[in-house]
This record gives sequence, structure tokens and C-alpha cells, in this order.
Amino acid sequence: MPQKPDDQSLRRSARNIGEDGKLGNAIIAFLRDPEVLAQLITAADEGRIPASVVSDRLLEKFGEEALAPHTVHRFIGTAIRTVLEEAGFQVDLTGVRTPRDSLFTTAATFKRRTARVEPAADSLIKRFVESLTSEERERVQFYIEQMRSSE
Repeated sequence: MPQKPDDQSLRRSARNIGEDGKLGNAIIAFLRDPEVLAQLITAADEGRIPASVVSDRLLEKFGEEALAPHTVHRFIGTAIRTVLEEAGFQVDLTGVRTPRDSLFTTAATFKRRTARVEPAADSLIKRFVESLTSEERERVQFYIEQMRSSE
């Protein structure tokens, strides 16, 4: 499973995008602009593909030639993921086709991250899980993942 991007790793990746990393840093700044970020968040909340919402503006601002390399497309996707994760979202689906998008052929959708509830130190659930064998815990984890994917 790929490691989740964070701001520091995103900035490191930006150094490889464009001359001296200028394009990568400009893309990050563009995506963090309050108006653009609001569009990304609204799209994610509505179940739309955030990358498609800003693709025309990216092309308008940076030009088709600058954004043409596949590495730039991947960087933009990673940057969108990072800014949305910072805003409380998580990836929902990846590889979603974007048939009418002028920049991306596939992208990700996002959903709001749900707060994890930590069981109390002496909770019944904690004691129950601790009593399971490793095989039983794996089966419970599989069952929970199936339940989540059907939500």
C-alpha cells in the first residue's frame, strides 16, 4: 500500500516538477488557494471528482505543455490528495474514469474521514478482541472491512 503523502513529502516531490521545482511549488500554492480549496472540498462533499473540478483552471494557469508529462499529472493527484486529507477527507475510490475531463483520464473520489472511536481501556470490546487468536482477529478484521465497503 502506498504511503500517505504529507506536506513534507509533497514538497520533496515538488522539487522534481518543472525547472528547479517551480512548477511543483506553484501547483501546491494554486491548490491551497482558498477559492480553489473550497472547490475541491465542495466537489468531494458532493461525491464528484475533485481533480475534474480544477483541471480547466490548472490548464488555464499553467498551460497544456507544462502539464503534459505524466509525472506532472501524478504529482497533481498527489497534491490534491494531500490538501484534501489536510481538510479532513480520505480517498474513497481510485481510478475513476473522467470521460469529459480535459486533463485527467482517471482520478480519485474522496469522502469525509470518520472519527475513530477508541475503546475504553477496560471495555468489553477490548477484552473480547484480546481474547481472540490471531486467526480469529484476521477473520473479524476481514468481516469489518466487508461491512465498511458495503456502506
